[in-house]
Amino acid sequence: MTFPSDRTSTRAAASGPEAHPRPRPLTADLLERLQGVRDALPVESVMVRRHADDPGIEVLAGRRLFTEAERRALPFDSPEYSYSVVCAAVAVEPAPRLPLVGVGLGRIAADAVAALKARSAALLGDDEQMDRFAADVLGLRSGGRWREAVSTALLGDWPAPLFSGDPIGPCALAGLRKEAATRHAQLTPLWRRRVRNARLLSLDAPLADGLSLAGLVTGGRSAEDSVIAREPDDPRLAALLRSLGPAERAVVEAWGDGAVGTWTEAAIRAGEADPCATGERVRRKVRRWTAEQERRGALRR
Repeated sequence: MTFPSDRTSTRAAASGPEAHPRPRPLTADLLERLQGVRDALPVESVMVRRHADDPGIEVLAGRRLFTEAERRALPFDSPEYSYSVVCAAVAVEPAPRLPLVGVGLGRIAADAVAALKARSAALLGDDEQMDRFAADVLGLRSGGRWREAVSTALLGDWPAPLFSGDPIGPCALAGLRKEAATRHAQLTPLWRRRVRNARLLSLDAPLADGLSLAGLVTGGRSAEDSVIAREPDDPRLAALLRSLGPAERAVVEAWGDGAVGTWTEAAIRAGEADPCATGERVRRKVRRWTAEQERRGALRR
């Protein structure tokens, strides 16, 4: 990055110190016009100087030949600056000195300037300006976790092209937007994310009567599970086993093992050739038998 005060040229040497007159003050109208200059092209070099009338403003210029009308809009009158266009005049105090650039095509120039301003705002903790940048430039939501995500992304290495003399282009801004979205996803708790348009819930999620989702998931056993889980000398279990064939009885006995989680696993342990079909058939048979026993018990009451 080259500062005008450090630059030398044969034209400046020949013309003497008057070749670089004092810059005119930058009005708000001029700032707006300069930041919205159309047709800005990537620059070959970047020049930054501190404005003489306001030490809190840095003027950024990129080399390019402009028409006479465009040149008259610049805050510099010397021929040295007739090849430059001011792309940004950014308040930098009390923020640390930052590399700045605002060149590209059309909207990209203004967006690059806005991104650099938002970077300064992130360093200063200016939440309002960061929220505006997130909504207006990145098209993201603002506030809460989005603000933290955008702030973290702004302080990343997306301005790296500046340090090698290259301009900030659309790829850098797209990378900034992607990084902000990635950071937001990382900051979002698992139970607030959505998978296939369905929300995930934490096992600690409270339910009615002081129960939690974890208690509902781990504690819900069906009626047939209660029958099979009893000791072998239980008369109901003995009656159930007598109603089944040898192969089905082996599946039910395997299901009674606490290490087995599904009827398919029980059928696999019983050595069935088609564990899915056999497991489902035995499950339905056990369910029908259990329902019949409950019906008979209700009639006896």
